[in-house]
Amino acid sequence: MAVSLATVSSSAVKKVVDVTATADADTTATIPHGMASAPKEVSLLPLLAAAYTSAWTAAIDSTNVTLTKGTGGGSGNASAQLRVIIALPHSIVS
Repeated sequence: MAVSLATVSSSAVKKVVDVTATADADTTATIPHGMASAPKEVSLLPLLAAAYTSAWTAAIDSTNVTLTKGTGGGSGNASAQLRVIIALPHSIVS
């Protein structure tokens, strides 16, 4: 199995992705954000209770957001359990 990503929306300054871990043993996912610098805002929003069991964390760099989750029982789910919002600071001159 694997962790799958579904892009909800994407622009030069913001990307929104839904994350599905289909089994407890699925532990990592890499989201390439394409923003040319490390984003200043990364929000992890639970969509299902399984997101809390999974204990998701994020590592951020200039090209990717790498998600890691725990392998606790019930941490896998067939539906999207987490929404990730990646954004650069707002600028009126973008």
